[in-house]
Amino acid sequence: MAEDKVATTIRQHGASVDDCVLYRNEIIEYDTKPEFDAVLFASGSAVNAFAGNWGVSALENKVSVVIGGPTGHILTKHGRRPDVVSFEATVESAILALAAWCVDKKLSAKREPGPVIQGAAQK
Repeated sequence: MAEDKVATTIRQHGASVDDCVLYRNEIIEYDTKPEFDAVLFASGSAVNAFAGNWGVSALENKVSVVIGGPTGHILTKHGRRPDVVSFEATVESAILALAAWCVDKKLSAKREPGPVIQGAAQK
């Protein structure tokens, strides 16, 4: 693990290192999957837990939001690309990114087919 390498490197430079486990990520198994339209993954371990409980097929026709690129990478490794990636690695940013995605989707549905002239509304 990376943590072991860091401790070993510090020890090699003459420092004393005490390893302390602050928390462990453990997957909690659930009997039933809650109903949902969108899911916000705030960590790679949350992606792994979701996939372990219900598989990424449970995300079919759902909106998947990830808190940043690393979390999105884990979701992609499970075979599903995220629909929304937050601008920054914060919950607030993820919610803003989801809101922007929803607005864009609504506007896209109302556009008439045909050529789009970019910048026409800008002055």
